[in-house]
Amino acid sequence: MGVVSFIIFFLTVAVIYAIFAIGTNISWGGTGLFNVSIHGMMIIGAYTTAILTTAATGTRLGGFGLPFIIGILGAMIAAGLASLLLTPFILRLKDNNYFALGCLGFAEIMRLIALQEEKITQGPMGIGMIPQPLRDLFASRFAYDIFFLVLVIVILLLVYLLIEKLIKSPWGRVLRSIREDENVSVSLGKNTFNYKIQTIIISSMLYGLGGALLAHFYTYITPNNFESLYTFIIWIMIIAGGVGNNLGAIAGALVIRLVWEGTIIAVDYLPPALATRMGDIRLFIIGLVLIIIMLRRPAGFFPESKRVSRFINKQGLLNKEEKQLELS
Repeated sequence: MGVVSFIIFFLTVAVIYAIFAIGTNISWGGTGLFNVSIHGMMIIGAYTTAILTTAATGTRLGGFGLPFIIGILGAMIAAGLASLLLTPFILRLKDNNYFALGCLGFAEIMRLIALQEEKITQGPMGIGMIPQPLRDLFASRFAYDIFFLVLVIVILLLVYLLIEKLIKSPWGRVLRSIREDENVSVSLGKNTFNYKIQTIIISSMLYGLGGALLAHFYTYITPNNFESLYTFIIWIMIIAGGVGNNLGAIAGALVIRLVWEGTIIAVDYLPPALATRMGDIRLFIIGLVLIIIMLRRPAGFFPESKRVSRFINKQGLLNKEEKQLELS
């Protein structure tokens, strides 16, 4: 039972991180924006749903006791609104490096607010007793964990299908054109600034969704659950899985999370001197795994597939013109 419970826990967290990875893949694989505000949006999503769904309390803001679905939607909307207010200003920095610094600064501000504003978040004490959906219908914790795993898998599937639909639409083709050469998109009359804002909003809403799911799964959150380290771990998932490919994002999340959880198990089999350094060893192992993947498969497990318009036949335009000349 212990091994099975661990596998269920690992898969649940990995699936939620896959949602984060898909969100990152939209901004980076779509428009080429280096968005490192992930843990900031996770904080917004997690604390929003915690405030909305927990029972009434006199020690902090919230305690509205609203249903799970309201908490999830509220988390996504709050993260989306935060990005809507933030992104237009950061995008004016033009350079992608400055954009990344602005996103990281915002995320750290969110973490410090969660750490200091005790009347809203209870500071370092965190928020507990976060309700889980339909928990009363299950007699055992084990049975409920299986249900929650199925729930997050269904949510991931819906997210994957929706994002794939968007990426394969004309909207998604504009994003890829911005990534490859923004000047070409501008010359075709596309407002690339608005497209970038739309991309970051969708990514942020997925970060808010993932943060809310983590909050309901853990039932207790503190600012330490959302450190900047997790943002870069998600980026490693994207690089390992394949930039621009959502299946790759899911695969990368599963593999890197497996390495992360595997190092936790290894603590029990290491000498005390090494066990106390496992945090550093874990990062070293993840870095080593990433290097091996990049050497063996530079484009990741699932490289981005090249898409050609359906209006172009397989033989190419040149052959088509030659046929027309022959007929004339």
